Amino acid sequence: SHKEHNKPAMENKVTKNNGSNTPTAKTTGKEEDTSYTVKKGDCLWDIAQAKLGAGSRYGEIATLNNISNPNKISVGQVLLLPET
Repeated sequence: SHKEHNKPAMENKVTKNNGSNTPTAKTTGKEEDTSYTVKKGDCLWDIAQAKLGAGSRYGEIATLNNISNPNKISVGQVLLLPET
């Protein structure tokens, strides 16, 4: 009977983890302001224009992400954005 008692405890742990995932979902909304995932056809200038309000700030994104060649960014790459 002792072993049976451990099983529900394990299930409870799983539920707790699911609960802690909810705040993470909330943080993702916040992260949109501080990071950007590169989509097909994107260039740093366009991202800077859209997210920072000035395409000329693309260099800040490159520096922040240690990108030596601003023309080489990959689809799916997550870029950190400087504060606007």
